[in-house]
Amino acid sequence: MRRSFVVASVLVPFIVMAAGCGGSSPTGTEPPPAPPPPPGQPLPLLGTLGVEVQGLHSPYPNTAGTVSILRTDVPNQTPLTVIINLYPTEGYYTTQHLSPGSYQITFTPIAPYHISQGQTTTLNAEVNAMGTTWISFSVTDVETSGSGASLAPIGTGGESR
Repeated sequence: MRRSFVVASVLVPFIVMAAGCGGSSPTGTEPPPAPPPPPGQPLPLLGTLGVEVQGLHSPYPNTAGTVSILRTDVPNQTPLTVIINLYPTEGYYTTQHLSPGSYQITFTPIAPYHISQGQTTTLNAEVNAMGTTWISFSVTDVETSGSGASLAPIGTGGESR
């Protein structure tokens, strides 16, 4: 009887240790999940940056172009490139959830459009925690040289979102 106790006390810890080894990754190369914030520290709060494009006209393309979003108050950041899509009842826009800070947004319209006269392709914006910041770009059709119409939400009578 004493002998079975000795075997059990040696094997059980080994089995428990073996069961805890490895991980869920089939290759074992996945990084571990990020640790939660220290006790008493809140989770980081994000803000929302909205970018809209006005001036595209029928036939409506699926996209208005791209924006490059670069955080400027933290050094050595990589820009995030986002496509501005068409949402048929609301127009052309994108929203991105970002850490609070200063951002530079550079817009590249699709052909045959270009940025409207008096506007710039680069704008700066501040994103605040739990807040929403909207910026807007206006484009003109190169072929009609300046007669780009303002884009109202399609099929909604023009009310804003």
